[in-house]
Amino acid sequence: MRKFSRFLAAFFGVLLMLYTVVGQLLALTPVPWMSWILAAGFFQTVFIAIDTLRDTLGIYNVVIALIALALIFRTVRPRRWRPEGLSRRRTIVAGFAGFGAVASVITMIVVSVGVASAGAGFAFFTPPTPGGDLGRGPDQRVVTGTVGATTLHADLYRPDGAGPHPVVVFVHGGAFVAGAPGPNPYNRFLADRGYAVLDVEFRLASATVHNWDTQVGDVGCALTWLTRNAQPNGFDTSRVVMFGESSGGNLAINAAYMSVTKSLTPTCGTAAEIPKVVAVVGGYPAVDLTQAYADSAIGKTVGMQFVGGSPEDFPERYRYVDAANHITAQSPPTLIVQGGADHLVLAKSVKRFAGKLSAAGVPNRYVELPALGHGIGDTSSPGTAGAKTMRDAIVKWLDRYVPRTS
Repeated sequence: MRKFSRFLAAFFGVLLMLYTVVGQLLALTPVPWMSWILAAGFFQTVFIAIDTLRDTLGIYNVVIALIALALIFRTVRPRRWRPEGLSRRRTIVAGFAGFGAVASVITMIVVSVGVASAGAGFAFFTPPTPGGDLGRGPDQRVVTGTVGATTLHADLYRPDGAGPHPVVVFVHGGAFVAGAPGPNPYNRFLADRGYAVLDVEFRLASATVHNWDTQVGDVGCALTWLTRNAQPNGFDTSRVVMFGESSGGNLAINAAYMSVTKSLTPTCGTAAEIPKVVAVVGGYPAVDLTQAYADSAIGKTVGMQFVGGSPEDFPERYRYVDAANHITAQSPPTLIVQGGADHLVLAKSVKRFAGKLSAAGVPNRYVELPALGHGIGDTSSPGTAGAKTMRDAIVKWLDRYVPRTS
């Protein structure tokens, strides 16, 4: 029994040690150094999964690293607490565990400095608890339109009071092929601060359905619903904000910019019903699918499913979906929050996009959080460093460009 317990301790100690070491290396190693391995879909998927878990757990990674170290020393049982008392193999394992513990502390320091630099305060001990309360769910499920045989829905979060209220239209991520409206750290948070929030649905792409030209139109369909239903719901359609994350960031930004240039064709309603979009928020947005196709295996898969092929095969399609091609001097003020250790939507492409906004004279703010990956840990917890920063940045951006009183 004692041998079995030591085996279990060794097994879980090594498992936690491997997670800690790999997770912290992914956080601290510059992404361009890993470009060669991002070409392998399996490894890229594993990297993103580890990034998501690490960023969600935050300070608890330090606890996990210490547990791994304790379990490994429990099985080592040296004659004395120094390397001479260990075998060479056990010394190496214990050394990796110690490295993981130190690296996890360094990562939290780097993240905390990034959050503080973004103006969101102290974030070393985040999240307070794993997971967290995302707030009350939607107040109403509405039908935004019917496209062919498909009925499109949206979740509506209502603020208190009669209005008229500014509206935030949220577009979910999911690589254009997955996802649905649902609770997140922002919908109820923004509704509690006086913004109506419409979390919209759109038709998904697949290996056989390449709706590169209609997904943004489905978002436009939801925008026309706002206009048709403004009065009974207390919406102020002169103060509409687009907000999306990952692939949803692409759709939100494109819908906003195209609405200004009158090039957005909604799949229901009419173009005349599209309201004025006065600000945009993009969380780790997939703004450059042409570059993403070249950057990684998953980027290629997204291109094949959403666009239907490579940039060489369909240059016009990629020009349509790449957000930089829709920038004009009249594009709405744009806030972008990006993870510096993102192994899916690489920070270099998003930062380059922000530079193009500045060159065009578009008011913008680009916030890059070092050592955080894709999703910045905000997918399921409101208390992570990434969610804390995003919430703070959004509130400040909307207070500046979309005040809650007319």
